[in-house]
Amino acid sequence: MDVNVEREHILITAFWLPPAAFTNERQYQMLENAGFNFLQNVHSTDLQTKELNLQMAQLAYEHNMQVSACDSRFISFSSMTAAQIKSIVGEYADVPGVGGVYVLDEPTQGTAANLYGPVFQAIKAQVPNLYAHINFLPSSEYASEAAFQSDLTSFVAAAGAGDVDYLMYDRYSFPDNGTGSCDYNGMMNNLNSLWLAGTQTGVKTGFYLQTAGIRGLNARTNQNELRFQIYTALGFGIKQLSYFTYWSVGALHNFSDGVIDVDGNPTDLYAPVSELNSEVNHLSDTLINLNAEKVYFSGADIYGMTRVPPDFLVHPVDSHNIMYSLMVDKNGGTEYLMIVNTDYKNPVMSNLQMNAEAVGSMEEVLHTTGQLSGMSLLANGDTLSLDFLPGGGRLFRLSPPA
Repeated sequence: MDVNVEREHILITAFWLPPAAFTNERQYQMLENAGFNFLQNVHSTDLQTKELNLQMAQLAYEHNMQVSACDSRFISFSSMTAAQIKSIVGEYADVPGVGGVYVLDEPTQGTAANLYGPVFQAIKAQVPNLYAHINFLPSSEYASEAAFQSDLTSFVAAAGAGDVDYLMYDRYSFPDNGTGSCDYNGMMNNLNSLWLAGTQTGVKTGFYLQTAGIRGLNARTNQNELRFQIYTALGFGIKQLSYFTYWSVGALHNFSDGVIDVDGNPTDLYAPVSELNSEVNHLSDTLINLNAEKVYFSGADIYGMTRVPPDFLVHPVDSHNIMYSLMVDKNGGTEYLMIVNTDYKNPVMSNLQMNAEAVGSMEEVLHTTGQLSGMSLLANGDTLSLDFLPGGGRLFRLSPPA
């Protein structure tokens, strides 16, 4: 049996895990029940001993999840020889429940390629089936979107595309200002740059979901705002969604509550997160094989992105703010269309027409089952009315004209 993570599904990651005193059956059962399949340990917790990492791995394994190991030795990877790195990570090879090793969060701009490219090569040479994790700063910390993309692609070139499992960054676009606002332009431009870097390198991409907040800086999000983040990210081809944070950090950095409070009990986010994760898990078998080929927007505000062209597969006939992602199955070439309501405050009924010269019909992949709906929408010139929850998305398989 291969005990390492099989990443042919969308990773739904819990970031900031139950601390040592709560590393127990109840907490890992709640993680599984909420639909998580990957757990990210990090340097800044009290989960840094090898013994605790192995305990976490065993619990994860028993609950159909994988954990990314992180013990106190990992923080010095950049100053170690390849032999030293291999010796340490080799201790986690073939351990049931271990699916990855944590390397670094937010390397200083321009340093990842030289410092951590060799680290990744050493890790993957020893444990090729484990996911080596690195997370980049957002593009707002760079001189330009192009500089952000260059840092990611340079890192992949240094590490080797086959040794990098995911490119990801953390950016929190909902400010804690009491207005419920979102930095749409910053969020979309950063996702677009990540999509371009992933497409250029052939590396899968990941995205942190703003969940808990930092008082006075980042808002604590609600179900609609999480739904919007999830479906927008999936539309950009994201293959890992990481909740920041799952466990409530508490007084440290003045965080607001995450999905589980400091006493180990579910907060008001647990039920909606479980529901959203169920949707992603149902869509995962289809989405994991889809590459986002074209991403367009329509409506009064397209956030600096590309407006849907007249010759696209569908034509919006109203002014709602909608995202359209043309996705292609990497195995068979079948086309899909992800449509997302980028208004996270209001449900919408979006009206559109299919381009009969480009598509014959479309059939929905249901987020409640992962199966096709069994009802084809025909490109017969009629206007289609599709309803969307706030921030909601719908995925359709396209069929060519007869």
